[in-house]
Amino acid sequence: MKLTVSGLRAVLSGQTILHPTSLSIATGDRIGLVGSSGSGKSTLCHALIDDLRARGHSVSHGPQSPDEALDPLRSMALHWREAERASGVADVDRAALFSALGIESGDMRKRPWGWSRGMQQCVVMAMALIGTPDLIALDEPTSALAPVGRGSLYGFARPAFARAQYGDDVNHSRPRPCRAAGHKADGDVRR
Repeated sequence: MKLTVSGLRAVLSGQTILHPTSLSIATGDRIGLVGSSGSGKSTLCHALIDDLRARGHSVSHGPQSPDEALDPLRSMALHWREAERASGVADVDRAALFSALGIESGDMRKRPWGWSRGMQQCVVMAMALIGTPDLIALDEPTSALAPVGRGSLYGFARPAFARAQYGDDVNHSRPRPCRAAGHKADGDVRR
């Protein structure tokens, strides 16, 4: 089975910022999208998520910035409970996940600003990787992490990608958990 989208585009203030783009992802594929800043990787990711959700697919999204996912006025515990509820999984071993990511020292009673930026990003990615969505879309999942943290996150992500039907990793450099990579340039995605 393939997940196919065609004609994805985005317009902002009357200007086309993402020219019609088509993608086809086979079940089990992990696709990496690599390109320079401003080439439209995140825009394509958001258009893909919107299109798939509108067609009834479940999509888990790990945004580029923790600020997109974490409300500064809510505790990290509340964010985690909401992610569990949204994914339909209530028995997640959070302690084991956080230990695998090296963030077990984080105090869940604190608000996001009480955690380091890298720890926030790990929590957001962990929230995106629980459950069994049709697609996991990670937008620069390691941008705030040190090299050691990047390895931990990708090691943690492998089983989650195996559970999902499809995976998408938007990054500026070669994404590690991907079998295929596409380069976003000039409105085209090239493999």
